[in-house]
Amino acid sequence: MFIWSDAVAPELRHALHAAHVATAHRDHPRACAHLETALQLFVQDPASPIRELDLILELARSRFRAGNIASSWAAGNTVADIARESGDGLAMADAAVVLHGIMAPDVQAQVHALCIEALALVGNKDPLRHNRLRSQLAATSSIWVGESYFDLSPDSAVPFLSPEDPEGAFLALLAAHAQYLGCAHVRDRLELADAAVALGRQEGNDEYHAWGLLWRIEALLQLGQLVEVSAEFLVLTSVAERLREVLWSCRIELLHGVLLHLEGKYDEALVHTERAREISQNSGDEAVAFVHLVMSISIAIVTGEGLALAEEAVRHRLDGLPYSAKGWLVAVLAASGKNEEAKALWKAVAPHIHEFPRRAPEWIIANATNAQMCVQFRDHATAEILYLELLPFEGLLASADAQTPSSAPVAHYLGLLARLLGKTAAAEQHFHNALQLAESINAAPFAALARQELARPGTGERSLSNREAEITAFVATGQTNRSIAQALFLSERTVEHHVSNILRKLELPSRSAIAAWQASQ
Repeated sequence: MFIWSDAVAPELRHALHAAHVATAHRDHPRACAHLETALQLFVQDPASPIRELDLILELARSRFRAGNIASSWAAGNTVADIARESGDGLAMADAAVVLHGIMAPDVQAQVHALCIEALALVGNKDPLRHNRLRSQLAATSSIWVGESYFDLSPDSAVPFLSPEDPEGAFLALLAAHAQYLGCAHVRDRLELADAAVALGRQEGNDEYHAWGLLWRIEALLQLGQLVEVSAEFLVLTSVAERLREVLWSCRIELLHGVLLHLEGKYDEALVHTERAREISQNSGDEAVAFVHLVMSISIAIVTGEGLALAEEAVRHRLDGLPYSAKGWLVAVLAASGKNEEAKALWKAVAPHIHEFPRRAPEWIIANATNAQMCVQFRDHATAEILYLELLPFEGLLASADAQTPSSAPVAHYLGLLARLLGKTAAAEQHFHNALQLAESINAAPFAALARQELARPGTGERSLSNREAEITAFVATGQTNRSIAQALFLSERTVEHHVSNILRKLELPSRSAIAAWQASQ
């Protein structure tokens, strides 16, 4: 806030003090009102030692906390306009970092552009602002454009955090997280989450703490560790309540909806996403409405209800998205029974699915949907590609983030692809892995899907028992039957019998083939 003296007019001083108190009490709408009054009084006191730019910047920050992205960005743009005329790069730099962690792509692109402009003005004259701007550039860069202005250390996901500038450290974490959104970096995101939580505790800053908790929840959700997710969700809810910010209230509602969707409680999930949409309707951010749409379409595909509206909505939202995103429409058409239209569109889309950026958080969900379309339309060529693409992520839940609904475990889609490709034994093992993950997180709908696949004729006899899976792991490390028997307190003859069963079930010719199969899992 501001440091003011007796040189400031009493009315203006009173308004500023009232805004300071409101901010301290996290009454952000009232703080905005007092700052707007202060700006009006400032016009009447041209001799005031307080700068107009500082007043408008503080108003922009307060509006952002109050959840009004559009008006916050408008105030930031006012600062930028004044800074252009005066050549004040420092003020422009401060305006460029007011908004952070937003989902609105249009505003995000404008913030990104302002950062580039501010960097040109600031240069290296102010290292603190220079570093903040570079971090904001990385955090607001578009995955679809592929720009990158932030160099991460090859040794660690966590960037260098300056103790002299906690806000800069937080922006650096946001930047690093933006570079690690893909499913290949789930462990890196956990490391960043821990760093943000530690920074929040160190600085007594609930916002830093909340972001760290949210990132941790997203990573744990993808890893299928729902017990930990539930515990972290309770902590995040408490921190968000202290923040009393509209955007954090929305995030809590959306996350609650995601967790209910996972359990198959679709009506309740929609209630929470609808509540988030209502909370954010005056924010100027359409991103929450889009998340609500994604949830509605996901549920329509599962239940078969509201598919006509879902199709219309998807067609509308695909405008401006990459061609590969049309796989979403293929799935809706297929669920609606429009097989010929869906098949024709899939034939056009399939050659482009590799264009979907791997570092996009939606990559894993998009390819889970694509896997289903491969099976539905018997597309062996694309299935071969997708199987290899998804195989490294078998242990994950097909989840993008904590605000959009998850799909089934990746193992489930690998099972579908493997079965299509004639990899019978591998398919059955994939479905067993999917069932284990679904049951461990109490995801009833996904567990039911896995059981349905395992119940197909001829499935049961090829699945490995727990003991066989244990012995498979030993064989894969080169252990002999005798050493395995000693380790497991079994007879050598029993181990030999188990190995024979494993070779038969997996349709493999040798122990070395078992090792190769185990490595592929």
